Amino acid sequence: MKKLISLVMLAITLFTSCGARTDVDVHALLTELLPKAAEVNEILWGEGLPTEGEIDEDATVDQYLPVVSEKYTRLADIKKAVREIYSSEYAAIIEENVLSNTDYTKARYAETVEGVLRMNVTTEPMSLETVFDIDGAKVKSANPYMITVVIPYTVREREGKTTLLLVKENDQWRFDGPAY
Repeated sequence: MKKLISLVMLAITLFTSCGARTDVDVHALLTELLPKAAEVNEILWGEGLPTEGEIDEDATVDQYLPVVSEKYTRLADIKKAVREIYSSEYAAIIEENVLSNTDYTKARYAETVEGVLRMNVTTEPMSLETVFDIDGAKVKSANPYMITVVIPYTVREREGKTTLLLVKENDQWRFDGPAY
């Protein structure tokens, strides 16, 4: 009987600690990932990348102006940045809805046949004002492949809490949903 109790206790210890993340671990992870997410989110949904050229205020069609950026010179650079912070599944959704033309959306960015990255300057930017309180983040659940974090935030002086989901892909943690 003692042997059975010992085995049960050992199993509980192994299953509850194996791969579990502490709030301290998640603090370091969020400190690394959230600034990168903020940069990418600003490119995708916010003000976007700097462009050159004049906007035709009288135009009735989408206008794509050349991007001026040393870091992001091709559409592939933006897609790579997206895939460095978002899961492959969520990145595919972003690429389809933001970086591609669909029946319902116009691509925010396009690349000419000459390889010039251009941004749709007629797209209305979102106001990305969310400030996450990384110090207040708490692990809700965790396993070796997924972490659910509850994190306080402030938007325009309103406070709240949201849940961020992180998944492990190729030994790297990625957000598996919006982080803005």
